[in-house]
Amino acid sequence: MGMCKTAVIPGDCSLCGPGVPCINGACSCEGRGELCSVLCVDKQQAVISCGTCFAACKTAGSACRSGACKCAPGEKECGNACKPVLADPANCGDCGKACAAGQKCENGSCVAACTLDTTNACKDNRCWDVKNDRDHCGASCKHCDLTQSCVQGVCTDFTRDPLHCGSCSKACAIGETCKNSQCVCQGGLALCGTVCGPGSHCANGACTTNACPMLQKDCDGAFCLAGDNPRHCGGCTTVCAAGKQCLDGQCATIVPAVGCTTCPCDYCDFDKNFQCCVQDGKPMCIAGQRCPK
Repeated sequence: MGMCKTAVIPGDCSLCGPGVPCINGACSCEGRGELCSVLCVDKQQAVISCGTCFAACKTAGSACRSGACKCAPGEKECGNACKPVLADPANCGDCGKACAAGQKCENGSCVAACTLDTTNACKDNRCWDVKNDRDHCGASCKHCDLTQSCVQGVCTDFTRDPLHCGSCSKACAIGETCKNSQCVCQGGLALCGTVCGPGSHCANGACTTNACPMLQKDCDGAFCLAGDNPRHCGGCTTVCAAGKQCLDGQCATIVPAVGCTTCPCDYCDFDKNFQCCVQDGKPMCIAGQRCPK
């Protein structure tokens, strides 16, 4: 493909990328994506390898869906960027169709604009109530998600937001996520108080003094460092913050797939440019190049 790549020597696993296991002397994705050079990627979703290794989506705002770069539903490719033709006053209903001064674009048609915000926070020469308008929320003029409301200029979903779980002032602790306005343990974690003593580590839910498994790291003899542990992510002292999951030794953001019951999901693909992954029977959006185990 005209690019310099690191060669993987048969029988040599020293060049396998983070989180890529060695099976029978070769780097293997174990069915969770395909090997691109030394990394595992899902070419059906990965925006940097869409359909083909290292073939990135070039149209601004597009996402990888089923191995092809596409604009989100309700958007259209105008020039080199996806434009929201249902709401863009410069491309209202179609590319290049601009609304007149004093109008906004609503559902692909030009209509009279509101006049509640005289500061023109959205920089589009139109006025919006940025304290309460979920499509133009706050000083950054953010478009809130379907389950969010604009409260004093902030997009908030008290049922899912680990930083505002149930109320504005309640933040979930490290290793917790927000579900139905309650802070609960992330997938794979449980609320407990058992601490392994010196010289032992936790394996399969029990303290043991056995040596660390192959390709895992001993952290002061207290535990073994695995690739997907959110409390020891890629390093003995690296702890993933609330709302993040450890994937391939990196803390990756994980959020609910809003409005979706299965993958693929428009919210993950187009709103977030994340992977859509099924966890505990529910679709979730994960900021990574493949889904976790």
